[in-house]
Amino acid sequence: MHYRKVTAIILLAALTVVGLGLEIGFAPGLKAKQKLIFMTSRRMTASQVLGFYGYPAMVDVGGSRRRGTYIYQILGSSSAKSSGLDKGDVLISINGRIVESPLVADSILKALAGEPTRVVYAKRVGNGLKLMQVDNSWGHLCNMTAAGSGTETHFRIAPGRPRPPSNESIEELEAYLLQLINNDRTSNGNIARVRRSSELSAVARAYAEDMCKRGFTGHFDPEGRSPQDRARAAGIAAPVCENLAFYTDPRASQRAMVARCEANMMAEPKDNPNNHRGQILNPDNIVVGVGVAKRTDGGVMIVQEFSRADVP
Repeated sequence: MHYRKVTAIILLAALTVVGLGLEIGFAPGLKAKQKLIFMTSRRMTASQVLGFYGYPAMVDVGGSRRRGTYIYQILGSSSAKSSGLDKGDVLISINGRIVESPLVADSILKALAGEPTRVVYAKRVGNGLKLMQVDNSWGHLCNMTAAGSGTETHFRIAPGRPRPPSNESIEELEAYLLQLINNDRTSNGNIARVRRSSELSAVARAYAEDMCKRGFTGHFDPEGRSPQDRARAAGIAAPVCENLAFYTDPRASQRAMVARCEANMMAEPKDNPNNHRGQILNPDNIVVGVGVAKRTDGGVMIVQEFSRADVP
């Protein structure tokens, strides 16, 4: 997974270097003893699952100092935003596991595999902080249970002999991807075939091309837009769920790499209806948008946009 590098200037009312980190105050004239959040690293990263940028931090709240992640920016219509988190809050733990960075948050949620989650965070209240504890369903977020959420998978193979020449067009590769999806549905319980949605396919191809052109991978683009945001921008009000994957093998044709992306998703656990495999085989999905783009490293990027609505 690739995250873009972000250089940020934090324009807070009180910002001073203290020890190994940054000390942050929330209001003009805040005295030193009132400063409650201390950055422990200048490295900002993103949570692809929850949809926010943040820094590792220490926070004085509830009578003790705790490690956590300072939320610098909430992205689009993200899960973090819908869960009540705001810029300036500090995410402390998920099911008792300390959230030391946005990347750690994603790792914890992926390991939970759908379990209920108890989240502890520090909420900004006036010039102070209040320790909050909530129960929610974040454990399902990695498994595409919500419209506009999704999962991704990436594969690279070490260099080998050059791949055979490929004369197949993007349109032919996308038609092949649709064929693979429906073949998998037929061979796994004779599930009804999904129809190709031209509108969702335009969204899928545009996003695959954007990731390849700008060199990022993930369900949130650098501007913070989610799969649902991209669908709405294209005039699609229906809920969508997104799979994406890339595969790079210098020995394989582009057609073979598209097939490998699909095969790797179908190789996921059968008992999880919400992973890539589960989304491909979901009988409630009636249409899909398929998009393929060629990566700069010679690989392919595929995007699948599923919907339960009859999107033309």
